[in-house]
Amino acid sequence: MAGGAMAGSRDSLRALLRAANALLQQRRYHAALAVIKGFRNGAVYGAKIRAPHALVMTFLFKSGSLREKLRSIAQATYAHSRNLAYFVFTYKGLLAAQSRLQGKKIPFHSFLAACIGGWLVFGDNNPINSQIIMYLLSRILFGLSRLAVEKGYIPQPRQDPFPLLAALVWGTVLWLFEYHRDTLQPSLQSSMTYLYEDSEVWHDVSDFLIYNKRTDSNRRLSVSCRQEILVLGAACPVSRGWTLISLSIWGHSRLRLRPCVPASPQPHGPTAGDSAWHGQVQVVLAAELFLCPLRGYQAVLKELPRSAAVWKHRMP
Repeated sequence: MAGGAMAGSRDSLRALLRAANALLQQRRYHAALAVIKGFRNGAVYGAKIRAPHALVMTFLFKSGSLREKLRSIAQATYAHSRNLAYFVFTYKGLLAAQSRLQGKKIPFHSFLAACIGGWLVFGDNNPINSQIIMYLLSRILFGLSRLAVEKGYIPQPRQDPFPLLAALVWGTVLWLFEYHRDTLQPSLQSSMTYLYEDSEVWHDVSDFLIYNKRTDSNRRLSVSCRQEILVLGAACPVSRGWTLISLSIWGHSRLRLRPCVPASPQPHGPTAGDSAWHGQVQVVLAAELFLCPLRGYQAVLKELPRSAAVWKHRMP
C-alpha cells in the first residue's frame, strides 16, 4: 500500500513538471515569465553581492557581539536582495506593459520604466540604497564620457586621461576629508579615519603593529603578557657574568639590559646545554614575532617553550 502511494506521488510530480515545462515554452507568456525570472535573479544576485561585502566590512570595522554582527549582515543582505528583486520586477513589468500598449519597444521605454522603478524602490535614503546609487553614478559618468567620445561630442584624447582622473579624484576626496568631512558618506569617513588619522596615534608595540587602537581586551592581554611572560631574547658571555636581554612580548615598549654577576661560574655560567637551548629560544622567538599578528596572543603563549620559566627564575 505504501509503495503504491509513493509511486502515485512520483507520477503526479512528473506530470506537474511536464505541465510547467510546457507552460514555459509558450511564447505568449514569455513577457510575464521574464518578469518572474527577473525577480528571482534580482533576489539571488543581490544576496551574492551584499553578503560577502557585509561580512568583511562588519567584522573589520563594526563593534558589538557576534550575534549583533550576524544580524547586521543578514539585514543588509536581505535589504539589498529584496530591493534589487523588486526593482527588476517593476522595471521589466513596466517595460512589457509599454511595449504591449504601443506595439513596439523604443529607447524611452527603458528610461521611463527605470525612473519609476528607481523612485519606488530606491527612493528611500538609507545606507544600502545610497551605496548602490553611488556605485551606479560612477559607472554612468564613465559610460557617458565614452559615449560622448563615440558620438563625436568630445574629441578623442591623444593620451590616456586616466592618470589625470586618478589625481583629481584622490586630490578632491582627501581635500573633502580634511576640511569638509561631513559631506562624505559615513563608511568612507570611517575608512579614511582608519587610514590617515588612526595611524597618528599609538602607545606601544601592541597598538603600533598588532592592533589599531587600545581596547580593554587587548590591554588586559598586554598586561598579562608583561607580567607573566618574560622571555630570554639573547645571552652573551661577558667578563665574570652574563648580559641578559629580556623582552616582554608586546607588553613593554622597551628592551631591558640586565647584568647578572654570579658569585661562582655555576649555576649561572653558560654551558653547552644552555647555548643550545638559547639558540632554540632565539629561533622560536623570531618566528613568534612574525606569526603573532596572524594567530593572536593565545596561540603564542601556548607555543612558547616552557623552559622560559627557568630563565625567569634565574634572573635577580
